[in-house]
Amino acid sequence: MRVHPECIPCIVKVRFREISQHISDRGKMLKAFSEILRIVAEYVEKDAPNPVIAMHAFRYVKKITGLDDPYLNYRRKANRYALKFLPYAREFIEKTDDSYGRFRRACIVSCLGNLVDPGVAGYKFNPKQWSEMLEGSTFRLDDTKRAFELIRGKHVLLLCDNSGEIVFDRLLVEILKENECNVTVAVRSGAFQNDALMADAVEAGLSKVADKIVETGSDAPGFIPWEVSRTFLKEIGDVDFILSKGMANYETIPEYFDYIRKPVLFVLVAKCRPIAYSLGVREGDLVAWLLE
Repeated sequence: MRVHPECIPCIVKVRFREISQHISDRGKMLKAFSEILRIVAEYVEKDAPNPVIAMHAFRYVKKITGLDDPYLNYRRKANRYALKFLPYAREFIEKTDDSYGRFRRACIVSCLGNLVDPGVAGYKFNPKQWSEMLEGSTFRLDDTKRAFELIRGKHVLLLCDNSGEIVFDRLLVEILKENECNVTVAVRSGAFQNDALMADAVEAGLSKVADKIVETGSDAPGFIPWEVSRTFLKEIGDVDFILSKGMANYETIPEYFDYIRKPVLFVLVAKCRPIAYSLGVREGDLVAWLLE
């Protein structure tokens, strides 16, 4: 998915917020914002996907602030809250004995975790939403039935997205294991916003349920093939099915599908108008879309 005009002020606004939290000197701020505008303009002119533009701009934020992980405290807070809610999410899944029903509910739980996202300008998250939305939530676009038929007994790669959210991904992994899947979980190798890192995966307990946890070899959001390691590309080649979390993966994987060529189930919340429009859903809808 190529960058939409609405994405440009979104990227700039989020980077502005990050820089202003750590730099107060007027001259330094003006210089920093000028560079952000230059970076964004450069990659907009190249018609790059939104995550590619955001990646380069965020790398500059880390450079100018001197912080390798600007969202460290945010990630820890999100994980702690999610772990407190985990028993209620598990109870929601276990209300049904049907194998497909449990898989679908685990996808809903995992998708709702995606509501935590400081990377979308103007998007606000209230932790109470997890509790209030759980029982009444459903997918506006729902390909989970077909995905379940393809996924059982297969080698699955789960591409994680955010911290906090990754705690609920653990429940999804548990359900995949119930269905005799071999599950590899992938997280970023370096910080991009609040995206999950290896430390988050361990804190979420994924090391106790997944067959393997791997890193992408990069801090790049989504799937950008020239950014990830050869080792990670081999991991992709070894699996039968990919379960993809979040908007950045949705924005990049179809663009570079030649590197994958296997079924992908995208599980995400459509948190902005361009994403919602591209999927034929409304802003805020839950989506489980299968690309074969």
